[in-house]
Amino acid sequence: MTVDRRTKLVGLLDLARQEGIEIGPLTHPVVEKGQGRIVYVDHASTDELKLKYASDSSVQPDRMVPLDVVIGGGSLAEAVGGHTFDYAIASHVIEHVPDFIGFLRGVSDILRREGFLCLAIPDKRYTFDRSRTNTVLADVIEAHLRGLQRPSVRQVFDHFATARPISAEQAWSGLVQDHELPKAHTMEDAWRMAQVAASSERYVDCHCHVFTPMSFFDVLRGCFELDLLDFKVVQFWSTAPNEVEFFVTLRRLPTNLARETMRNTQMDSLPPLEVTTRPSVSWQPGKGPGLLIGSRAGGFDGKIFYAQGPIRYWVTAVEWARDAGFEWPADIVWASDDDIAGYHLMPGLPPSPDSVRAWSSSATFRPIP
Repeated sequence: MTVDRRTKLVGLLDLARQEGIEIGPLTHPVVEKGQGRIVYVDHASTDELKLKYASDSSVQPDRMVPLDVVIGGGSLAEAVGGHTFDYAIASHVIEHVPDFIGFLRGVSDILRREGFLCLAIPDKRYTFDRSRTNTVLADVIEAHLRGLQRPSVRQVFDHFATARPISAEQAWSGLVQDHELPKAHTMEDAWRMAQVAASSERYVDCHCHVFTPMSFFDVLRGCFELDLLDFKVVQFWSTAPNEVEFFVTLRRLPTNLARETMRNTQMDSLPPLEVTTRPSVSWQPGKGPGLLIGSRAGGFDGKIFYAQGPIRYWVTAVEWARDAGFEWPADIVWASDDDIAGYHLMPGLPPSPDSVRAWSSSATFRPIP
Protein backbone atom coordinates (compact mmCIF):
# COMPACT_ATOMS: atom_id res chain seq x y z
CA MET A 1 0.00 0.00 0.00
CA THR A 2 1.43 3.34 -1.05
CA VAL A 3 1.46 6.01 1.62
CA ASP A 4 -0.57 8.97 0.39
CA ARG A 5 0.58 12.57 0.31
CA ARG A 6 -1.78 13.73 3.06
CA THR A 7 -0.47 11.09 5.47
CA LYS A 8 3.09 12.19 4.78
CA LEU A 9 2.12 15.77 5.59
CA VAL A 10 -0.16 15.40 8.59
CA GLY A 11 0.13 11.76 9.66
CA LEU A 12 1.56 12.72 13.06
CA LEU A 13 -1.35 15.02 13.89
CA ASP A 14 -4.66 14.41 15.62
CA LEU A 15 -6.83 16.57 13.37
CA ALA A 16 -10.04 15.90 15.27
CA ARG A 17 -8.63 17.22 18.54
CA GLN A 18 -6.01 19.74 17.54
CA GLU A 19 -6.34 23.24 16.12
CA GLY A 20 -4.27 24.25 13.15
CA ILE A 21 -3.45 26.88 10.56
CA GLU A 22 -2.71 26.28 6.89
CA ILE A 23 -0.57 28.82 5.08
CA GLY A 24 -1.30 29.31 1.38
CA PRO A 25 -4.04 26.71 0.82
CA LEU A 26 -5.18 28.17 -2.54
CA THR A 27 -7.43 25.59 -4.23
CA HIS A 28 -6.23 22.42 -2.47
CA PRO A 29 -6.07 22.72 1.31
CA VAL A 30 -4.45 19.74 3.00
CA VAL A 31 -7.00 19.85 5.83
CA GLU A 32 -10.57 20.79 4.99
CA LYS A 33 -12.90 22.62 7.33
CA GLY A 34 -14.95 19.52 8.06
CA GLN A 35 -11.89 17.54 9.13
CA GLY A 36 -10.90 19.68 12.08
CA ARG A 37 -10.48 23.19 13.42
CA ILE A 38 -8.39 24.86 10.75
CA VAL A 39 -7.67 28.48 9.83
CA TYR A 40 -6.66 29.43 6.29
CA VAL A 41 -4.17 32.26 5.85
CA ASP A 42 -2.31 33.83 2.92
CA HIS A 43 -0.29 36.95 2.19
CA ALA A 44 -3.07 38.52 0.11
CA SER A 45 -6.88 38.49 0.05
CA THR A 46 -8.87 35.90 -1.90
CA ASP A 47 -9.80 38.52 -4.54
CA GLU A 48 -6.17 39.58 -4.91
CA LEU A 49 -5.07 35.96 -5.26
CA LYS A 50 -7.72 35.31 -7.92
CA LEU A 51 -6.37 38.26 -9.91
CA LYS A 52 -2.78 37.11 -9.41
CA TYR A 53 -3.47 33.59 -10.68
CA ALA A 54 -5.94 34.54 -13.42
CA SER A 55 -3.46 33.61 -16.17
CA ASP A 56 -1.96 30.59 -14.39
CA SER A 57 -3.32 27.42 -16.00
CA SER A 58 -2.31 25.32 -12.98
CA VAL A 59 -4.66 27.24 -10.65
CA GLN A 60 -8.44 27.52 -10.92
CA PRO A 61 -9.25 30.86 -9.26
CA ASP A 62 -12.93 30.03 -8.83
CA ARG A 63 -11.97 27.05 -6.63
CA MET A 64 -9.88 29.00 -4.14
CA VAL A 65 -10.94 28.43 -0.56
CA PRO A 66 -12.10 31.54 1.34
CA LEU A 67 -9.36 32.84 3.61
CA ASP A 68 -9.86 33.42 7.32
CA VAL A 69 -6.79 35.62 7.77
CA VAL A 70 -4.78 37.89 5.46
CA ILE A 71 -1.20 38.61 6.55
CA GLY A 72 -0.73 41.72 4.45
CA GLY A 73 2.41 43.63 5.40
CA GLY A 74 2.60 42.58 9.04
CA SER A 75 3.74 39.48 10.85
CA LEU A 76 1.87 36.19 11.04
CA ALA A 77 1.44 36.62 14.81
CA GLU A 78 -0.10 40.06 14.29
CA ALA A 79 -2.39 38.73 11.56
CA VAL A 80 -3.86 36.03 13.85
CA GLY A 81 -4.20 38.45 16.73
CA GLY A 82 -1.85 36.61 19.04
CA HIS A 83 -3.79 33.32 18.75
CA THR A 84 -1.72 30.13 18.88
CA PHE A 85 -2.16 26.74 17.24
CA ASP A 86 -1.21 23.10 17.74
CA TYR A 87 0.12 22.81 14.19
CA ALA A 88 0.83 24.73 11.00
CA ILE A 89 0.88 23.43 7.43
CA ALA A 90 2.88 25.02 4.61
CA SER A 91 2.69 23.09 1.35
CA HIS A 92 4.95 24.54 -1.36
CA VAL A 93 5.32 27.78 0.57
CA ILE A 94 8.80 27.90 2.06
CA GLU A 95 10.48 28.14 -1.34
CA HIS A 96 8.53 31.36 -1.98
CA VAL A 97 9.44 33.21 1.22
CA PRO A 98 12.30 35.72 0.87
CA ASP A 99 13.44 35.27 4.48
CA PHE A 100 13.67 31.54 5.23
CA ILE A 101 14.73 32.00 8.86
CA GLY A 102 12.21 34.78 9.48
CA PHE A 103 9.41 32.61 8.13
CA LEU A 104 10.25 29.68 10.40
CA ARG A 105 10.56 31.98 13.39
CA GLY A 106 7.24 33.59 12.54
CA VAL A 107 5.52 30.20 12.44
CA SER A 108 7.15 29.23 15.74
CA ASP A 109 5.68 32.36 17.30
CA ILE A 110 2.12 31.14 16.65
CA LEU A 111 2.63 27.53 17.73
CA ARG A 112 1.75 26.23 21.15
CA ARG A 113 4.24 24.32 23.25
CA GLU A 114 5.73 21.51 21.13
CA GLY A 115 3.51 22.41 18.16
CA PHE A 116 4.14 20.95 14.70
CA LEU A 117 5.11 22.57 11.40
CA CYS A 118 4.35 20.31 8.43
CA LEU A 119 6.21 21.19 5.23
CA ALA A 120 5.92 19.96 1.65
CA ILE A 121 8.96 21.19 -0.29
CA PRO A 122 9.71 20.89 -4.02
CA ASP A 123 12.81 18.82 -4.79
CA LYS A 124 14.49 21.07 -7.33
CA ARG A 125 16.04 18.11 -9.17
CA TYR A 126 12.61 17.16 -10.54
CA THR A 127 11.12 20.60 -11.20
CA PHE A 128 11.72 23.64 -13.41
CA ASP A 129 14.34 24.72 -10.81
CA ARG A 130 16.65 21.84 -11.68
CA SER A 131 19.28 24.12 -13.29
CA ARG A 132 19.53 26.43 -10.29
CA THR A 133 22.21 26.32 -7.61
CA ASN A 134 20.98 25.00 -4.28
CA THR A 135 20.21 27.51 -1.57
CA VAL A 136 23.00 27.47 1.01
CA LEU A 137 23.29 28.73 4.57
CA ALA A 138 24.91 32.01 3.47
CA ASP A 139 21.87 32.79 1.31
CA VAL A 140 19.38 32.46 4.16
CA ILE A 141 21.66 34.30 6.60
CA GLU A 142 21.95 37.27 4.22
CA ALA A 143 18.20 37.34 3.58
CA HIS A 144 17.48 37.27 7.30
CA LEU A 145 20.00 39.92 8.32
CA ARG A 146 18.74 42.16 5.54
CA GLY A 147 15.18 41.57 6.77
CA LEU A 148 13.86 40.80 3.30
CA GLN A 149 10.13 41.42 2.99
CA ARG A 150 10.11 41.01 -0.79
CA PRO A 151 12.17 38.72 -3.06
CA SER A 152 15.60 40.18 -3.70
CA VAL A 153 16.85 41.20 -7.14
CA ARG A 154 19.08 38.13 -7.15
CA GLN A 155 16.27 35.77 -6.20
CA VAL A 156 13.98 37.20 -8.87
CA PHE A 157 16.59 37.17 -11.64
CA ASP A 158 17.74 33.63 -10.84
CA HIS A 159 14.16 32.35 -10.87
CA PHE A 160 13.28 33.81 -14.27
CA ALA A 161 16.67 33.26 -15.91
CA THR A 162 17.02 29.56 -15.15
CA ALA A 163 13.53 27.98 -15.13
CA ARG A 164 13.35 25.01 -17.50
CA PRO A 165 9.98 23.18 -17.51
CA ILE A 166 10.22 19.41 -17.25
CA SER A 167 7.87 16.63 -16.19
CA ALA A 168 8.65 14.53 -13.15
CA GLU A 169 8.85 11.41 -15.31
CA GLN A 170 11.40 13.05 -17.61
CA ALA A 171 13.47 14.23 -14.70
CA TRP A 172 13.46 10.85 -12.97
CA SER A 173 14.35 9.01 -16.19
CA GLY A 174 17.76 10.67 -16.25
CA LEU A 175 17.59 10.77 -20.04
CA VAL A 176 17.17 14.52 -20.40
CA GLN A 177 20.05 16.98 -20.08
CA ASP A 178 19.43 20.52 -18.87
CA HIS A 179 20.81 22.09 -22.05
CA GLU A 180 18.22 20.14 -24.05
CA LEU A 181 15.33 21.81 -22.22
CA PRO A 182 13.97 25.15 -23.44
CA LYS A 183 13.96 27.99 -20.94
CA ALA A 184 10.59 29.15 -19.64
CA HIS A 185 11.61 32.82 -19.94
CA THR A 186 14.04 34.80 -22.06
CA MET A 187 17.01 36.55 -20.53
CA GLU A 188 15.29 39.81 -21.42
CA ASP A 189 12.29 38.71 -19.32
CA ALA A 190 14.59 37.93 -16.40
CA TRP A 191 16.34 41.31 -16.72
CA ARG A 192 13.02 43.15 -16.87
CA MET A 193 11.67 41.39 -13.77
CA ALA A 194 14.92 42.06 -11.90
CA GLN A 195 14.59 45.76 -12.75
CA VAL A 196 11.04 45.75 -11.41
CA ALA A 197 12.24 44.16 -8.17
CA ALA A 198 15.05 46.71 -7.88
CA SER A 199 13.15 49.89 -8.67
CA SER A 200 9.63 49.45 -7.30
CA GLU A 201 7.65 48.28 -4.29
CA ARG A 202 6.04 45.53 -6.34
CA TYR A 203 6.21 42.04 -4.87
CA VAL A 204 7.57 39.81 -7.65
CA ASP A 205 6.57 36.29 -6.65
CA CYS A 206 9.18 33.64 -7.40
CA HIS A 207 11.01 30.68 -5.93
CA CYS A 208 13.40 32.50 -3.63
CA HIS A 209 15.04 29.27 -2.46
CA VAL A 210 15.57 25.87 -4.05
CA PHE A 211 16.40 22.66 -2.22
CA THR A 212 17.12 18.98 -2.44
CA PRO A 213 16.54 17.01 0.75
CA MET A 214 20.26 17.00 1.49
CA SER A 215 20.69 20.74 0.89
CA PHE A 216 17.61 21.54 2.97
CA PHE A 217 19.01 19.69 5.97
CA ASP A 218 22.42 21.29 5.42
CA VAL A 219 20.77 24.70 5.79
CA LEU A 220 18.78 23.51 8.79
CA ARG A 221 21.94 22.15 10.42
CA GLY A 222 23.62 25.53 10.09
CA CYS A 223 20.60 27.27 11.61
CA PHE A 224 20.71 24.82 14.52
CA GLU A 225 24.43 25.40 15.05
CA LEU A 226 23.82 29.16 15.18
CA ASP A 227 20.87 28.81 17.59
CA LEU A 228 18.59 30.58 15.12
CA LEU A 229 15.59 28.23 15.36
CA ASP A 230 13.72 26.41 18.12
CA PHE A 231 12.53 23.45 16.03
CA LYS A 232 13.71 19.86 15.78
CA VAL A 233 12.99 17.32 13.01
CA VAL A 234 10.42 14.68 13.91
CA GLN A 235 9.70 13.14 10.50
CA PHE A 236 11.08 13.19 6.97
CA TRP A 237 9.80 11.57 3.77
CA SER A 238 12.26 11.78 0.91
CA THR A 239 11.13 12.32 -2.67
CA ALA A 240 9.37 9.26 -4.06
CA PRO A 241 10.11 8.06 -7.63
CA ASN A 242 8.32 10.14 -10.27
CA GLU A 243 7.25 12.68 -7.65
CA VAL A 244 8.53 16.22 -7.16
CA GLU A 245 8.37 16.92 -3.42
CA PHE A 246 9.70 15.80 -0.07
CA PHE A 247 8.08 16.21 3.33
CA VAL A 248 9.54 17.45 6.60
CA THR A 249 7.73 17.73 9.92
CA LEU A 250 9.29 20.00 12.53
CA ARG A 251 8.32 20.33 16.16
CA ARG A 252 8.80 23.32 18.40
CA LEU A 253 11.06 22.67 21.36
CA PRO A 254 10.17 23.82 24.87
CA THR A 255 11.43 27.33 25.55
CA ASN A 256 12.90 26.39 28.93
CA LEU A 257 15.56 24.06 27.50
CA ALA A 258 19.17 25.01 28.10
CA ARG A 259 20.81 26.24 24.92
CA GLU A 260 23.28 23.36 24.72
CA THR A 261 20.52 20.82 25.36
CA MET A 262 18.37 22.37 22.65
CA ARG A 263 21.21 22.39 20.14
CA ASN A 264 22.13 18.76 20.85
CA THR A 265 18.48 17.73 20.53
CA GLN A 266 18.22 19.52 17.20
CA MET A 267 21.43 18.06 15.78
CA ASP A 268 20.45 14.54 16.85
CA SER A 269 17.13 14.92 15.04
CA LEU A 270 18.72 15.44 11.60
CA PRO A 271 18.51 12.41 9.29
CA PRO A 272 21.81 10.82 8.22
CA LEU A 273 23.24 11.18 4.72
CA GLU A 274 21.99 7.80 3.53
CA VAL A 275 18.40 8.73 4.28
CA THR A 276 18.48 12.14 2.59
CA THR A 277 19.85 10.65 -0.61
CA ARG A 278 17.57 7.61 -0.94
CA PRO A 279 14.16 7.88 -2.62
CA SER A 280 10.91 7.08 -0.85
CA VAL A 281 12.34 6.72 2.65
CA SER A 282 10.51 7.55 5.87
CA TRP A 283 12.58 8.85 8.78
CA GLN A 284 11.75 9.51 12.39
CA PRO A 285 14.62 10.33 14.76
CA GLY A 286 15.41 7.35 16.94
CA LYS A 287 13.17 5.12 14.85
CA GLY A 288 15.12 4.35 11.72
CA PRO A 289 16.58 3.47 9.42
CA GLY A 290 16.88 -0.01 10.86
CA LEU A 291 16.24 -3.65 10.08
CA LEU A 292 13.09 -5.37 8.85
CA ILE A 293 12.25 -8.37 10.98
CA GLY A 294 9.07 -10.35 11.50
CA SER A 295 6.33 -12.32 9.86
CA ARG A 296 2.64 -11.94 9.12
CA ALA A 297 2.10 -15.65 9.55
CA GLY A 298 2.93 -16.88 13.02
CA GLY A 299 5.68 -14.57 14.18
CA PHE A 300 5.97 -11.45 16.28
CA ASP A 301 2.22 -11.19 16.81
CA GLY A 302 1.62 -11.09 13.08
CA LYS A 303 3.63 -7.89 12.65
CA ILE A 304 6.76 -6.93 10.81
CA PHE A 305 9.28 -5.03 12.91
CA TYR A 306 11.66 -2.29 11.92
CA ALA A 307 14.25 -2.77 14.60
CA GLN A 308 16.67 -0.25 16.05
CA GLY A 309 19.66 -1.03 18.17
CA PRO A 310 21.85 1.25 20.26
CA ILE A 311 23.23 2.71 17.00
CA ARG A 312 21.55 3.28 13.66
CA TYR A 313 21.76 0.71 10.89
CA TRP A 314 20.88 1.19 7.26
CA VAL A 315 18.50 -1.26 5.61
CA THR A 316 20.40 -2.61 2.61
CA ALA A 317 17.77 -5.11 1.45
CA VAL A 318 14.03 -4.63 1.72
CA GLU A 319 13.27 -7.17 -1.01
CA TRP A 320 12.98 -9.84 1.66
CA ALA A 321 9.96 -8.09 3.12
CA ARG A 322 8.43 -7.36 -0.26
CA ASP A 323 8.80 -10.95 -1.36
CA ALA A 324 7.04 -12.00 1.83
CA GLY A 325 4.09 -9.75 0.94
CA PHE A 326 4.91 -6.72 3.06
CA GLU A 327 4.60 -3.15 1.89
CA TRP A 328 7.18 -0.50 2.74
CA PRO A 329 6.59 1.30 5.04
CA ALA A 330 2.87 0.75 5.63
CA ASP A 331 3.23 -2.62 7.39
CA ILE A 332 6.06 -1.57 9.65
CA VAL A 333 5.76 -1.34 13.40
CA TRP A 334 8.53 0.52 15.17
CA ALA A 335 10.59 -1.55 17.63
CA SER A 336 13.79 -1.03 19.60
CA ASP A 337 14.53 -4.47 21.00
CA ASP A 338 18.28 -4.90 21.25
CA ASP A 339 18.00 -8.67 20.93
CA ILE A 340 16.68 -8.44 17.37
CA ALA A 341 18.42 -5.24 16.28
CA GLY A 342 21.55 -7.16 15.38
CA TYR A 343 19.93 -9.51 12.90
CA HIS A 344 20.84 -9.17 9.22
CA LEU A 345 18.06 -9.92 6.76
CA MET A 346 18.55 -13.03 4.67
CA PRO A 347 16.89 -13.99 1.37
CA GLY A 348 14.04 -16.47 1.45
CA LEU A 349 11.10 -16.98 3.78
CA PRO A 350 10.72 -14.92 6.95
CA PRO A 351 12.59 -16.50 9.90
CA SER A 352 10.85 -17.55 13.08
CA PRO A 353 11.12 -15.30 16.13
CA ASP A 354 13.14 -17.93 17.99
CA SER A 355 15.70 -18.21 15.19
CA VAL A 356 16.02 -14.46 14.97
CA ARG A 357 16.81 -14.18 18.65
CA ALA A 358 19.26 -17.09 18.45
CA TRP A 359 21.17 -15.52 15.55
CA SER A 360 21.13 -11.98 16.80
CA SER A 361 23.83 -12.42 19.43
CA SER A 362 26.55 -13.35 16.91
CA ALA A 363 25.57 -11.26 13.84
CA THR A 364 27.64 -8.26 12.80
CA PHE A 365 26.64 -5.28 10.71
CA ARG A 366 27.94 -2.17 9.04
CA PRO A 367 26.83 0.86 11.08
CA ILE A 368 26.19 4.21 9.46
CA PRO A 369 29.39 6.28 9.74
